[in-house]
Amino acid sequence: MDEELMLEQLETLAKGLEVEVRYETLRRETRFNPGGLCRIRGLPVVIVNRKAPLRDQLEVLAGAIKRFDLGSVYLRPGLREFLEGISPGRPVDPSQIETDDGDDGA
Repeated sequence: MDEELMLEQLETLAKGLEVEVRYETLRRETRFNPGGLCRIRGLPVVIVNRKAPLRDQLEVLAGAIKRFDLGSVYLRPGLREFLEGISPGRPVDPSQIETDDGDDGA
């Protein structure tokens, strides 16, 4: 499967999982960082280094997505095969993700 098409499919999958994907230029502090999954205001966000090679961008996004429960999600065979070859990080517990209700406590 074409890597650019696969990246688009991963972005669509992330959106369906309610995971925001951001492409940012990450400055090199100590070593090159292709990006990763984080939480911003309790919501999952994947930050992908826009300067990273396409393959690294794919692996960052796929690794982050694999941390979510994909058991009930339809995946195209080529995408499923690619995801199976990616090592995930720690699984994400959806109950630990806080929703932003707009109340900043002020």
